[in-house]
Amino acid sequence: MRVFFPHQQKNIDVPAGTTVAEACALAGISLNADCGGHGNCGKCAVLIKKGALTMEVLACQYEVSDNMRIYTEEKSSTKILSDSVTVKPLIVDAPVMIYPVAKDALDDCPRTEHLSGLNALLPIDVSDSRGALARMTADSRYGRSTVLNILVDENDIVAIHLDHAPAESVGMAFDIGTTTVVGYLYDLNNGAYLAHHAALNAQSAFGADVLSRISASDHGYQKELTQLLARSINEVIDVCVKKTCLPDASIVHMVFSGNTTMLSFLLGLNPSPLGKYPFVSPVSGEQIFDCDNIKTNRAVHIECVLRSLSPVGAFVGADTTALLTAVPRSEKPVLVIDLGTNGEIALGSGETWHVCSAACGPAFEGGGLMMGMRSDQGAIESVSYENGQFNCGIIGQGPAKGICGSGIIDAVACLLNQKLINANGDFLSGDALDNHPEAYRMLETDTGKAFVLMTSRENGGADDIIITQKDIRALQNALAAIKSAVYLLLKRTKLTPSDLDACYLAGGFGNYLKVGSAKIIGLLPKDLPVKLMGDGAANGALRCMLSREELELNRRIAKNAEVIAIADFPDFNETLLRALSFEPFF
Repeated sequence: MRVFFPHQQKNIDVPAGTTVAEACALAGISLNADCGGHGNCGKCAVLIKKGALTMEVLACQYEVSDNMRIYTEEKSSTKILSDSVTVKPLIVDAPVMIYPVAKDALDDCPRTEHLSGLNALLPIDVSDSRGALARMTADSRYGRSTVLNILVDENDIVAIHLDHAPAESVGMAFDIGTTTVVGYLYDLNNGAYLAHHAALNAQSAFGADVLSRISASDHGYQKELTQLLARSINEVIDVCVKKTCLPDASIVHMVFSGNTTMLSFLLGLNPSPLGKYPFVSPVSGEQIFDCDNIKTNRAVHIECVLRSLSPVGAFVGADTTALLTAVPRSEKPVLVIDLGTNGEIALGSGETWHVCSAACGPAFEGGGLMMGMRSDQGAIESVSYENGQFNCGIIGQGPAKGICGSGIIDAVACLLNQKLINANGDFLSGDALDNHPEAYRMLETDTGKAFVLMTSRENGGADDIIITQKDIRALQNALAAIKSAVYLLLKRTKLTPSDLDACYLAGGFGNYLKVGSAKIIGLLPKDLPVKLMGDGAANGALRCMLSREELELNRRIAKNAEVIAIADFPDFNETLLRALSFEPFF
């Protein structure tokens, strides 16, 4: 049956039984799906037209019918961390390069001596385990070409491109996140930045978290999820190529970092083992792979080397090893925290790290909150309390629609400072509330107490924006996951915050987080210097693309990292319960 998307001017054919959400995903349209398609969050509501009837339905629960029209937002203004990566000084020595050689220089060499002839001409010694030289000499164009463009991956000849001019050597580094796909385009000869772009991961229509997508894969959508990821990657490539007008076949190396679930889809592997005990990673080590679906742009060399960096375990992915590659060198150990639905925490320095993961839930990204949303148009992203009033920073134009992760942390920090909630997360009540100047903002709802952060009048006539007691609990659970992981890692290594040099916060959410608010709610060690890394995973992937030394460092980090299963600690549950408090934990 055929389904139409008028706002996107698109139509697709889908089988009977397809839900509206699945149809949107197949069309590459991302919906909010915090609950993973269980019909609980209500955030995937869309307008449909079925015959003469127009109505709003939950996309994850409603099946399509023939000639149905589905009306979704025409465009999104999602706020994605997409600033160009600042690369710390390194010697550019890219592992994958094109080396141009004049054909005449080899004409006098017997075919059996071509390899030694190339080694005399190139700045590196090369081998030819892939038989590129044999293919070149058998090619009928060999006699007509004037330049041999030798594509080399770490001293091994990948291909020989026959042409009349030297070819370009350009690379792309990717951070494949559950929510976003970010790519950076760089010149491999000199490490010069060319372009970057960030796109929403189109898989998000199947759920906001990896478990939802693993479940969708188990229900027969693995191929579709892989295709949606490839579509997002291609969008990033296409935009970067348009920005720079790259010549054909100039992108010769792509390096991918990402969590283990995203890498599984990228490599066409079944992620099912990640969704059930004993949680085994389908991805083993660094991978060189082929994927025609992400070689569709003419600027991508037909023999482009596609490399996924090595994960450490089921829940400590290549995004973590890439991030640790980008951490500044330090004589003292440092703490590294990548905040998200699944947080990664590392303690160490150089090549030696103790790492663990923490299941935080979606609160840091606005999920699971009554009026939570991702950092999109209308999201409250910052909150302050000054001169007796709450001031809310809103993404884009118009009134607030809800609150995202950075906004809820700011808001709770303000509530704590104004003593509207206590260290246990309970709202103020009784006489103390009656005497508080903000008492009029407190509500009694069917599900308990709630606080009006923005009244309808303050919100330009739109709905009140409220924070419920349940929202506070969701944030406490996310905080406790991180705090207990940090505490147990410190205990495991017999270190204290005073032994550390700094705390590095990574990822899009970490970059927008106010450090002051994070310390007020007890998320971060109070006296430890905090430094923002931005997209550290992309930074690490970029370093691996530009430097053989950094690629080798990444491999050593993946090999040497010790994964700590914090849930196996005897005092894990006790620590987790203590960490629920907003009191400083370190």
